[in-house]
Amino acid sequence: MHSGFEDKSREQDRGWDDRFGDFLTNLLFEEGLADSTLLALKNHLIAFNRWLLDTYGRPWDLVQPQDLREYLYATGLNLANSTLQARRWSLKRLYRWALEESIVSIHPNTFVLPVKGNEVPLKT
Repeated sequence: MHSGFEDKSREQDRGWDDRFGDFLTNLLFEEGLADSTLLALKNHLIAFNRWLLDTYGRPWDLVQPQDLREYLYATGLNLANSTLQARRWSLKRLYRWALEESIVSIHPNTFVLPVKGNEVPLKT
């Protein structure tokens, strides 16, 4: 694997969870995602986990549905719709995988994530 999604800098340490590497590896082998897509996913996951830790003092695997809505709202106000959609997609994929791996018990369909001020159910 030359995508480097397991290489992390000191700044990323706080947001990185080793299970993200398992998730990204799974996507690499099962779906053949491009390195650039995997890197974008990695960055979204680290940023989200770091935000959760800073805001609520809890990691991604202890997330509450309202945390996801608040994160996307708080960090997405000045983003292009495509960037916000990419963040939503990253979180949806992570939580679908984590449910399959018995890491979390909340199904990603239970989250309602905003899209530029609209409340839209997350679909699988």
